[in-house]
Amino acid sequence: MSDVVHNSWFALHHPIRMGLYLSQVVFLLFVACAVRTAWQVAASGAAALRVVD
Repeated sequence: MSDVVHNSWFALHHPIRMGLYLSQVVFLLFVACAVRTAWQVAASGAAALRVVD
């Protein structure tokens, strides 16, 4: 996330290639959405392991 913030600031002050910048923003959005799902799967997996023990 800090890289996207840094590149956003940089883009305001210098010309950059927008395709690379936008792909970075899209990847950040993907990761933000995937973290919730991964967290839920990890939590349910930990609960399942406690039941087995």
